[in-house]
Amino acid sequence: MFKRGQVETPINWIFVLMAGSVILLFFAIVIYRIQGTVEKQASATLITSLNSIFSGMGLSSDTSAVIPNLPNSELFFNCQGYSSGDLTGGFEERLTFAPSTLNIQPLIVWSMPWNMPFFISNFLFITTSNIKYVFVHDEAGASNSLKLKIEALLSEHITKQFVKSSSSLQEEGTITKFIFLNMDPESLHPSFINLRVNALKINANGVVSFYEKLPGVNKFELKLNPSSVFFDDATLIASIMVDNAEYYECMLSKAIKRYEQLAYIISERVSSLKSLVPVCNQRYNPAAANLYSFLSSTSFIEEKEEDVLSYLNNIKTLINQIKANNEELPLHSCPPIY
Repeated sequence: MFKRGQVETPINWIFVLMAGSVILLFFAIVIYRIQGTVEKQASATLITSLNSIFSGMGLSSDTSAVIPNLPNSELFFNCQGYSSGDLTGGFEERLTFAPSTLNIQPLIVWSMPWNMPFFISNFLFITTSNIKYVFVHDEAGASNSLKLKIEALLSEHITKQFVKSSSSLQEEGTITKFIFLNMDPESLHPSFINLRVNALKINANGVVSFYEKLPGVNKFELKLNPSSVFFDDATLIASIMVDNAEYYECMLSKAIKRYEQLAYIISERVSSLKSLVPVCNQRYNPAAANLYSFLSSTSFIEEKEEDVLSYLNNIKTLINQIKANNEELPLHSCPPIY
């Protein structure tokens, strides 16, 4: 027969093991919750810091900076704002253009004024040095003109490369976006075959088309809602900084609404000046007519591509005319309209 002590000993060990498992499970749950809390606190701190950075940079024009020592985190952007983990930050009134996803270490932020022709707002561009922008261009003609313009406009901090052909460039372990200047997208080097790659085609006439190459294929395809427009330097760079047409057009629509608000205010100023300075009444009529025409033309964003070019040409003409009207007024001792 077994003695009582012999039976109790293994039973006691079973209870010890069970108790130990419960204690380990308890501490695992506590650690998990603490880790979750710490991550949320870190995300909250990051969002607060980014809000301050974006607000400050958005207030100044032609400012570029690399933001070091931020937590190594992934950010997600859309037209409404950005997020890190479960927390979100809003753009508020800022006109912000960024890739839909990026790792923020290190973060590059720069601003550019948007003038139509009067100042509307600063465009804020956000990217990272881990994203490489590859511009494919010809040596002459409109393609080379676009290359020279973009080269002068881009922030010095941006990781960029200008090449004659996309097929000879090998994948280097960074996120690569291809921008084809007044030329159709080409096939990529075989090293890109298993990667998803975004591309943009910029036409010299002002139309931009968004492309995507899926893993397993080596050919770019037009995305849904592919064609949009740019009509000045700021909107040209904005189209480069985003990776999908929906984000670009949504933010551009917000920008146009901002323009409409300010253009209406300037139109009211023109009406007041005509009353206050009767001797200049006739001088203000062309500016008033051009502002009215511009306000009537901003619906171009909703139009199909076949109509876009006529709208673009009209808008560019009106911008130049409004600018010329404003510069001419002081020559006749009349207050400028902006």
